[in-house]
Amino acid sequence: MTSIVHEDRLSTSNGTGSSNSSQPGLGPGLLRGTPFQPMPRQPQNYLPWVSPGPNLQGLLGAPIENNEPGDCWNNAVVTWEQKTLIHKKIGLLVHDRYKIVQNIGSGSHGITFVAEDMLENNHRVAVKFDTASKDDHIKYEYEVYKSAIYDNDCVKIEGFPQVYWFEHECGHNVLVMELLGPPVASLFNFCERKFGLQTILALGEQMIKRIRHLHQRGFIYRDIKPENFLMGLGENESICYLIDFGLAKRYRYREGRQLKHIPFRNGRCFVGTTKYASLNSHKNTELSRRDDVESLGYVLIELINGSLPWGKLKVKNVHSTKHHVFVKIRNMKERISWTEVCPSMAEWIQYCKDLSFYDEPDYEHLLDLLRKVPEICSQNMKLTESMQNLSLDDPRCSQCRMQQREFRLKEKKTEKTASSDDEKKKGDQENNMRKRKLFKSVSMSVVNL
Repeated sequence: MTSIVHEDRLSTSNGTGSSNSSQPGLGPGLLRGTPFQPMPRQPQNYLPWVSPGPNLQGLLGAPIENNEPGDCWNNAVVTWEQKTLIHKKIGLLVHDRYKIVQNIGSGSHGITFVAEDMLENNHRVAVKFDTASKDDHIKYEYEVYKSAIYDNDCVKIEGFPQVYWFEHECGHNVLVMELLGPPVASLFNFCERKFGLQTILALGEQMIKRIRHLHQRGFIYRDIKPENFLMGLGENESICYLIDFGLAKRYRYREGRQLKHIPFRNGRCFVGTTKYASLNSHKNTELSRRDDVESLGYVLIELINGSLPWGKLKVKNVHSTKHHVFVKIRNMKERISWTEVCPSMAEWIQYCKDLSFYDEPDYEHLLDLLRKVPEICSQNMKLTESMQNLSLDDPRCSQCRMQQREFRLKEKKTEKTASSDDEKKKGDQENNMRKRKLFKSVSMSVVNL
């Protein structure tokens, strides 16, 4: 249910992008049965994942003097193993320093691996490769990291991963960054989609602060979802991190000495994840800060209720398509009554919808609304318990019974109308069959005459 679209994104003013490096690129890897050894620098046309050997002179760019059948066979085997190694990337040495150990995930534009830093006592880091050689997705993400994760005094902000190294080598962009723990979405599923209110409160406060800092640095995120919030490791296991800035965009730019907001536009492409996207994203309008906090509201509703009202909508048959599901979700977001579905977040969603395109969200007000969630939830729990314990003579109980009767009457009416429609269809079919029989009998009599 994810739809990720490239758009024109305003580049950062201090982004440096990729540079021409003198490094040999992705260093030598490990072939089956071959121990790892450092490899000297080779010409630019060498294959960096293949360890040197007597039968690899042709692959390294040098002429093969004795091209015997055995050498051709060995070259074919080595080429096959080299292709397998390139695909898996396990055992590769990046930047002559980071050795790829394990694949931990993949997305639309990149594949992420765990690697060991050979110069720092095998300290583990995360290495991200782009999936296409001509894709600048990771390059742009690196530029956003450099601009967004530091404050005005160049001090690292808590809740954003540390970036160690980036280069464009061997036709691929490679980003080395801090290794983090599991996503909030995985922890939520592991806990059977039930978080305590204090846990939700602690996570929500950190999520608001991450988005606030990103907005203060001039970016909007545009893809808020639980999968992009990761917990730390070790001493930082209680810190919630925001990652993956590939869809982030500058919402303000410098013109002379002034900072200007991007203009409002219609007819834009849908950006983000359908499940958590704002209503403005469904309407194909330009996104701003209000849309990030609205998407965060849907994330918090899912953590509180265990699911979203449209969370189980899927393509069930041939006649329904992803577009139909997309339209259904948009209609539900427009018409749903949050005071009935999730009263503790109704004011949040309404506040986000009342914001204009250029408005800056009041983050302190959002924090206050979040801190009211346990109180509202406890009031709803007490209300349901008191309604269950009402006596039959209580007027509130009679009102409940009246509402239940009205609801049942409506259900019966709908069932009757549906059954009457079915009976009409059956009657029409029977009449058509009778007409056909009469027509056949008349035609036969005419033929006999």
